[in-house]
Amino acid sequence: MASGIARALHTPSRPASAALVAAVLAAVVASACGLGTTSPVTQGPSEGASSPPASASGGPTPTVSPAPTAVPLGSPSTTPGSSPGESPLPTPASSGDAAVAACFGSADTKGFFGSFADAVDWPVYCVVLPSGWSVVSGTFHLGNGGTLSIQYRRKADDARLTLDEGSYCTVATGCVPSGTAAGPVTVGGMDGHLIATDGGGYAAIVASGEQPSWRLTSTGLDQATFTDLAGALFLIER
Repeated sequence: MASGIARALHTPSRPASAALVAAVLAAVVASACGLGTTSPVTQGPSEGASSPPASASGGPTPTVSPAPTAVPLGSPSTTPGSSPGESPLPTPASSGDAAVAACFGSADTKGFFGSFADAVDWPVYCVVLPSGWSVVSGTFHLGNGGTLSIQYRRKADDARLTLDEGSYCTVATGCVPSGTAAGPVTVGGMDGHLIATDGGGYAAIVASGEQPSWRLTSTGLDQATFTDLAGALFLIER
C-alpha cells in the first residue's frame, strides 16, 4: 500500500501544491485502508427529556400549571394597632385598592385577597390584625367554587391564626376541629359557632358543611382575643 501511495504522489504529469498533496494523501489512505467517511455527531436530548409539542404555528404549545396561586408574602406588615380587638389603620395607598385597604399585610397580600374576591361569586373576608403579626403562607385555587387559606403568626409568643374560606371542606361533618362547643360567635358579621379545640385553641365556624363556608382557627390565643379577631373579619366589597 505504501508503494502505491508514493507512486500516486509522484506522478510527473503536473506539479501539485502542498494542500493538494495532503488532500490526495488523505483520500488514498482512507480508500486503501477501508476507513470510509464520517458524519458530524448531533447531540440529542438528555435521557428522560422531552421536547414540547409544536403548535399549528410551529412554536411550542403553552401549558397551564395546575398549582394553586400562592400569596407573595413581601415584607411582614407592621400596621399599628393598640389591641387585638381594634382594626389596624388602613393604608389605601399601599394596596392601590380601597376595597382591601383594611386587610392585614403587605400590598402583595392585599392584592392576593383582591384577586380572589374578583374571581369568585361569594363573600370573601380578610383578617384585620394589629402590629406584631405577620403572614406565614397563603394559597388559593379556583376549582370547585374556589378555596382560600392563609395563616398568620404573632412573633412575640408564636400564636397562630388561620383563615379558610370557600369550598375547603367536602365532607358532611364540615371539617370542624375536634373539641367542645363553646357557644355562638360573630365572624365578620356572620353568625357562627365557637369551638374550644382539643389542641388548646379556638375555632369559629360559619355554614359548616356547606359551600362556601368559613373557618377561623387559632392556637396560643385566649378566648376573648380570638372572638375579637373573629368579629373583626373584613368583608371585601366587590
